[in-house]
Amino acid sequence: MCQQWYSVIGLILDVAGFFLIVRKWYWAINLQGGEKVREIGEMGERAARRRRGESESYGKDDQKYMWQAWLAQYNTRRRLFILGAILIIAGFIGQMLGSWPHAFRSC
Repeated sequence: MCQQWYSVIGLILDVAGFFLIVRKWYWAINLQGGEKVREIGEMGERAARRRRGESESYGKDDQKYMWQAWLAQYNTRRRLFILGAILIIAGFIGQMLGSWPHAFRSC
């Protein structure tokens, strides 16, 4: 393989890793906005329950469901971030190999 191709492959891996991490950040920003909307809705619901004299606590099943959903989302976000970081590191190594003088046969 020609030495210049290592640089091209490294750049492609860098871009792919960067876009995965950007996607994760974009997702996190959108979720923060969604969480704020949900909090406001929950505050309204709690106020309505207080006016009616009802209990304010969640049931155990509700808490279990919320925990499972959060854990699944956390694992997905973590995998995206780790994969993006690995691609960026591999891209850097590819660029370094492609730029190293006399490391490989040149075309």
